[in-house]
Formats: sequence, structure tokens, C-alpha cells
Amino acid sequence: MTTSQMPAVVVRESGTVGDWNRLELTQVERPHAQTGEVLIQVEACSVNRADLLQRRGLYPPPANASSILGLDYSGFIVETARDVQDWHVGDRVFGIVAGGGYGRYLTARADHLVAIPENLSFVEAAAVAEVFFTAFVNLFLEGQLV
Repeated sequence: MTTSQMPAVVVRESGTVGDWNRLELTQVERPHAQTGEVLIQVEACSVNRADLLQRRGLYPPPANASSILGLDYSGFIVETARDVQDWHVGDRVFGIVAGGGYGRYLTARADHLVAIPENLSFVEAAAVAEVFFTAFVNLFLEGQLV
């Protein structure tokens, strides 16, 4: 593997429930941080319903999203775009992306990151993103719960 390649789990062909042999661990191009982004080395990612539906071909990823599965992730920053000031190499972060969590590296918008609290592991942080953000948005932003 060269430094421009990374391992990732990709969908080679949509299957049916339980037909996991259609996923493939392969080498893909390693992404690089663009304007407003950071490059994250993924340490953990969760599996959620959207991942399962995408694997079955029932939930297409958004336009321009990564073809790599994985929406919820945690890891640490290994590269920042020149315009990113609030995050630094080595920072432990988690969040949600439109795809890429099943790769060794992913890019994420710097304004979509959350710092991992000291008392959370990478595994715990990757598991909390979808559940916490969904509840927070619905209760506090949409429901205006104070």
C-alpha cells in the first residue's frame, strides 16, 4: 500500500438482507483536506440503519458523497486545510458525514466536528453521534425545548 492508498469497505453490488459477501475490503485513493475541511484517521465507526439500507441499494447516498459506507465516525485529525483555524493535528473528534466512515481516512467539514470528551473512548464517541444529534435537534432546535 502506498501513502496515496487506504483500506476501505465498499459495496460492490447491492444484495439482500444477510447477503454480506457483497461488501469488499479494498484499497482506494486516500482523500485530502480541501478548503474548510480536515482529514481524519478513523479509529471507530458505527453501523446504523442508513448503512444497512445503502448496502442493500435502498438508500442512495447524497450527490457527491463518498461511495464508502459509514456515516458515524470518530478519530483524530491528521491534516487540516490552510483556512481551518479551530482544529489541529492530533485533536480527537467525532461526527457524521455523508459517507466514508468505513475507510481508514475521511474528510469532514471543520464546522461539523465535535471534540471527544476525555471520558469517552473512540468507540463510544462513534456510537453517540447519530443518536445524540438526532435527539438534540428534535428536542432543542425543532421542539424548542429549553
